[in-house]
Amino acid sequence: MIFDSGINTDFASKMTQFYDKVYYYSHYEDAYPTPYKGRIGTGIEGVTRVENIWDYYGDVDIWAFPHLFQGSFQQWLRSQGKLVYGAGRGEALEIDRIGFKDLQKSLGMPLNEYKVIEGFDKMEEYLKTHNDLFIKNNLYRGIMETWHHESYATSKPFLDFLKTEYGMFQSGERFIIETPIDDAVEYGFDGFCIEGQFPKKTVFGIEIKDAAYLCREVDYNNLPMAVLDANEKLSESLKSYGYRGWYSNEMRSIERNKAVLTDITARHASPPTSLFMEMCENFGQYIWDVANGDIPNVKLKYKYGCQLIISCGWAKKEPVAITFPKEYEPNVKVKNLSIEDGVYWFLPQNDEMMQVGYVLGWGNTKTQAIDMAKKVAKEVKGFDIKINLGALDEADVEIQKLIKKGINLL
Repeated sequence: MIFDSGINTDFASKMTQFYDKVYYYSHYEDAYPTPYKGRIGTGIEGVTRVENIWDYYGDVDIWAFPHLFQGSFQQWLRSQGKLVYGAGRGEALEIDRIGFKDLQKSLGMPLNEYKVIEGFDKMEEYLKTHNDLFIKNNLYRGIMETWHHESYATSKPFLDFLKTEYGMFQSGERFIIETPIDDAVEYGFDGFCIEGQFPKKTVFGIEIKDAAYLCREVDYNNLPMAVLDANEKLSESLKSYGYRGWYSNEMRSIERNKAVLTDITARHASPPTSLFMEMCENFGQYIWDVANGDIPNVKLKYKYGCQLIISCGWAKKEPVAITFPKEYEPNVKVKNLSIEDGVYWFLPQNDEMMQVGYVLGWGNTKTQAIDMAKKVAKEVKGFDIKINLGALDEADVEIQKLIKKGINLL
């Protein structure tokens, strides 16, 4: 049983290669439900979209939670002796950003300069006299995600919009104001976490925000020292949470062996999980192992992987049909997916998402992975969709920055 938000329909499809029955559920309940919520997961071969998980409670061998906000339910299922794949209460590491900062302080982890401001008006006043900052909120990320404040003049239209969005609740919202880390390169950890322990094999990659991701297989012990140090410092917390799922983090490199961990993703981050599923020899078995608390013997079929993001402004409010040759089905992943008469549809949700899916490439060289992704991307069609192939050139620039800092893994 996959308990999801709609985003991870490709995970459900992948599990049909390993399990006799795959049930898929995502929230559709509302005072007035719509098919855009209720039809997610339909039409996928081998996947049964369910409306009530309790009808299947006794039949399910393993419960999988690739997204957030079900930590307490996961904990309850485990207390009932059920096998559960997911972050459990460890989802708090992502959801409670302020609490995570406090945890980092207590563990002596490097932190960038930041401050917490409560109340929208106070935050706006601060931004009038301070430039070049990153603004984050804590829980209600459906209103805003992390954004860059250059100056009050350039930010004012967005601030006016946000003030309306927060409405009567603006005085109680807490904001994290972060100072940029100059001349930093972003990288991080992507892989399974089993109560603070990690498999011997995973991937290491770099992301071009909202555009592309490039990675290669690595031995865990060969990851940058800053990644290993952050994982070690957090291991006891991850163990206490009973964390058994996918774990990603974002780090800003200051120097070769020092980086600031800025954010945690306590769910199926994509990139790279959509890509990682295809690179693995036996992804379904790894899910079973992790849920049992066993460290999987991860084996990858390919050394390199490339993931390009499919974006569409029209999809914020309207459904989008995405077409491609059938032989590229393993290479194209669509979020909020419903397949109707053989056509892949992205179904819009309240979050007004523009990222509708991914194009994947893989191979034993970086060039093979990139060329495959580019080849497939040219065959993906849909109204107003965009795939930024030029982002791969930016990836090369980031790779050179990593090399200058003594990290030569890509």
